[in-house]
Amino acid sequence: MEIIICNKKEYSVIETISSNTQCTTYLVERENVKYKLVKFALVSLYQSSLKRRKLLKRYLTYVPKIIKKDKKNAILLLEHFDEETVLDTLVKEELKDDLFKMVFDFYRVCRVGKIELNYLPEYYVLHNKHLYYLADDMYDANKEHNFENFGIFYWLYSPQLIEYLKDKGLPVNMKRLLNKGELNKKIVLLSLLNW
Repeated sequence: MEIIICNKKEYSVIETISSNTQCTTYLVERENVKYKLVKFALVSLYQSSLKRRKLLKRYLTYVPKIIKKDKKNAILLLEHFDEETVLDTLVKEELKDDLFKMVFDFYRVCRVGKIELNYLPEYYVLHNKHLYYLADDMYDANKEHNFENFGIFYWLYSPQLIEYLKDKGLPVNMKRLLNKGELNKKIVLLSLLNW
């Protein structure tokens, strides 16, 4: 079993969650407790992520806690949630209205702060009745990529979601696809109820 050292403590790798040129994210364990460990390719990438996470914490109450920081090895050890992501839920069933209320709450706070999040549902998890934002992605406000004009299409069974599911190799149920009229009606209704 692969071991990663963070602040002189050993963590056993359970699985590699994702990997790209900037970082590799692992599910790790120590003393029967699971964590998410992010190992960055460069210290500058580690510092940039840490800065974004601290800024996100100012705007959003529900982001994973930073458990340990290891600048020397460019590692962040984060709180891990066992619950499935919003995307996993969406593959199986329609999302409940309370999830939309929570994501609209995030969106409202972001509008005031003039920032955008990555609104793809794989970056959100419902934990202890609260919606958590798992990524550290944060952008300047952009009307074309905000939740109402972009993100919401990935939280409903839309053509955009179907393409996204196919790209990720996830199952698609074409019977659940909302036609354009149903989709627009649902978006307007959700906006009115949650805005």
